[in-house]
Amino acid sequence: MNSYYRHSDTVVLTTAFNVPLSVARDYFYSLSIQSENKFDIFIVNDGFTQMSKIRHEFPQLHIIEVEGVGIISKNREIMINHTRELYENCIFCDFDDFFSNNRIASSLEMLQKYDIVVNDVDLYKDGLIFENSLFSNNLSNNQELTLEDILQCNYFGMSNTAAKMSAIPSVNFDYRLKAVDWHLFSILLLNGASAVFCNEMRTIYRQYESNIANVKSTNLAQLKNEISVKEIHYGLLSKTYDCYAKLYAELNELSKQINALEPNTSLEQINLYDSSAKAWWSLINFNIVR
Repeated sequence: MNSYYRHSDTVVLTTAFNVPLSVARDYFYSLSIQSENKFDIFIVNDGFTQMSKIRHEFPQLHIIEVEGVGIISKNREIMINHTRELYENCIFCDFDDFFSNNRIASSLEMLQKYDIVVNDVDLYKDGLIFENSLFSNNLSNNQELTLEDILQCNYFGMSNTAAKMSAIPSVNFDYRLKAVDWHLFSILLLNGASAVFCNEMRTIYRQYESNIANVKSTNLAQLKNEISVKEIHYGLLSKTYDCYAKLYAELNELSKQINALEPNTSLEQINLYDSSAKAWWSLINFNIVR
């Protein structure tokens, strides 16, 4: 890719995968009605076969498409490294979600002051929003966010953040990473990036069983999945950043205890399960037992 393809200083970033056409239509329709319409859409396509229909239905959208490689973290890596030197701002928008029509405009406005903007999330399933403003349960509008806010859970998703490209270095993600967003934005905060939460725009976030990060999970299998994600996240970061070493050690001990539980154990029986959690990867809260 070269600068010839760039039609704007702003780019929407996503990785496409095999979703129903109706889901893709929701995604592109929400982008087509944005109040700010000067942006490119850069897609790493890893299995969505109906892009020609989308291009026909939404000819006003400038879509740039490259082929994916079948690995989540490496697709994200391609997405960032191909665009970081060509654009001033990026808006992360997951392919199976959709967005309020002020998302891009409000994000760009706040990026004039901050390196990263995190917007609120509404939970969506079976055609209905069943929980509004999820992160506003924990965060205040215009609250500045620090690393402390995402040591044990995450608010910075690949569908509800925007960032200045100048804050994002070239990346080489470990192929094992599942929570690429959490890893990336933790590093940006560790490197001194500024971040803010805004509840005046929305990502409508689809919930279904196969979500990598299902914020409404309540079973032991999902708890084990969270432990697996955190083992990789803490393990990789602890190699460079001392603040993750204790969390990594605590998690290893917890993993042994959880793996010894009976499969039908309810989460309420586990004394560090946080039933009030309102974030990604927030089932486990070490502060409860410290």
